[in-house]
Amino acid sequence: MSDRYAVVTLDEIALGQMGAHWHPVRRTLDIQAFGMNAWTATEDAQQVIGEHDEVEGGQHEEVYVVVSGHATFTLEGEAFDAPAGTIVHVADPSVKRGAVGERGTTILAVGAKPGVAFTPSPWERTAEALGFWQTEEWDKAIVLLEEHLADTPDNGVTVYNLACARARACISVPCWCIRKVNIVWLPKSLSRNAFLQPTAVPALTGDHPNSGHCKENDRLGPAIQ
Repeated sequence: MSDRYAVVTLDEIALGQMGAHWHPVRRTLDIQAFGMNAWTATEDAQQVIGEHDEVEGGQHEEVYVVVSGHATFTLEGEAFDAPAGTIVHVADPSVKRGAVGERGTTILAVGAKPGVAFTPSPWERTAEALGFWQTEEWDKAIVLLEEHLADTPDNGVTVYNLACARARACISVPCWCIRKVNIVWLPKSLSRNAFLQPTAVPALTGDHPNSGHCKENDRLGPAIQ
């Protein structure tokens, strides 16, 4: 890559993780004008694009492109068949949208808020830590997430990921972290996050240290959307 152009493949920038594999396109290429990411289903009937709207997020206008495989998009409760080559445009931020796909389905997502200078979505701030989920280097993930949280103390995604990392490292989850997960973010985000597993909730919703729940937390993965 150079400062003037870059050429990469989606396979080169795939991050293996629980759920659909994430391809951090915008971050990898340092795109400044708009958001761009892709996800690939690792099993049939998998949620590739988590159900969500953009009302409380960046209010982005979004375009989805089915690069490969076969997906089904749901827009405001209506299902649309989406084989490879399908383009889905969602102009209204209030539209509930999501997509499931067969194994190997890759969906590219592009978005930005019309008429406003683009800034990366808050969840991308934790993206650097996601690589450590693959290597189980929880100490490194915790350091990065704590740095991000210091800059954005009310960012629910960072709070949740930090709680997950500490739980996987068998480190007690602080009460303030549990309270933020429960009160600030978790109830609002369960339905929109394709990567947040319901099995994670019991381990994070008590007032006890989490070190006794390491085996239960083996399935925890980062919430990135």
